[in-house]
Amino acid sequence: MTVQSSGSGTAPIDLDVLLSPEWLAAHIPGEADSAITGVSVVEKLKTVATKVRFRIDHADGAARHLCVKGYFEDPGRLSPGTGRTEANFYVHLAPSLSITIPHAVYAAFDAAVPHSVIVMDDLVAAGSVFFSALSPFSVEQSAATLDEMARFHAGHWGDTAAIGAMPWLYGDAVKLGTPFGLDEHQGLLDDPRTDGLPAALRDAAAVRRSYAQFLAAAGREVPCLVHADAHVGNLYRTPDDGIGIIDWQLVQSSWWALDVAYHVGAALPTDDREKSERDLVAHYVECLRRYGVTDAPDAEAAWRGYRMGLAYGYFLWSITRRVDPPITIEYTQRLGKAVTDHGSFELLEAS
Repeated sequence: MTVQSSGSGTAPIDLDVLLSPEWLAAHIPGEADSAITGVSVVEKLKTVATKVRFRIDHADGAARHLCVKGYFEDPGRLSPGTGRTEANFYVHLAPSLSITIPHAVYAAFDAAVPHSVIVMDDLVAAGSVFFSALSPFSVEQSAATLDEMARFHAGHWGDTAAIGAMPWLYGDAVKLGTPFGLDEHQGLLDDPRTDGLPAALRDAAAVRRSYAQFLAAAGREVPCLVHADAHVGNLYRTPDDGIGIIDWQLVQSSWWALDVAYHVGAALPTDDREKSERDLVAHYVECLRRYGVTDAPDAEAAWRGYRMGLAYGYFLWSITRRVDPPITIEYTQRLGKAVTDHGSFELLEAS
């Protein structure tokens, strides 16, 4: 993969520039010696980022299917570092991982713009299916996701030296708690996302306090790399019915419980979560051991970590603004009910 991850990288914010034959031939491996006869957009999806599936046609009749992720034509809307972590993930870490993720052919963060782009193989053209945030998701699929997470976590489990050599990680999780003031946070909690939830979960000060307590608890645990946003909308089904993971912009060093609790609490409807969560946590621990983690938590510690980790997911959706309301409401409700069921705030308060 040809990549750049600093100001020397080229990451045009104009999508037309990136999709031009000239830019593609100059930057995408395998295209420099090909005669590009056309580039056509197959699909364009805009959420926080913009993802564009496109096709490159060549003079010999061959076609190549790629997808680019970037924050195009919207300068100033996002923070200057948006995309930096994910671009660095694909540059520095992804090539060494054995988990199921997209294959990137180019990634760059251009500090001069600032902007990032990631060009990857088009998974849809290859037969994969992306889930939407509210796609039906089974307990079996959640178990498969936890297997991928365990493999990812195990790769740097307790390896503080290797983790410390990755300064590009999303390292300051506290910033998630301070993108705006307490009053604005309270305004979000006063909207329909929290209808019917207990008073503490509708109180911005209490939610922020529980998040700070979670970060403190995480700091006392064995660190590993975590995805930090593994809801269903950031997953895909491979042609052989496996699970792959996308959207690595929050990858960071933290506690395994963050990923496991957030995924289970958000991905599964409440009834399914209540029936299966203990088995899923046990399955995750078993996977950790299979991937070589000799100091994996025992059953009691794993269950306690899971209960505490639910507060992270709830906090994340309590501050979400740029997502369609039905998704925000559903995830906040699912995670809020899980937090309530397990006394997560109270457990963190006492820890």
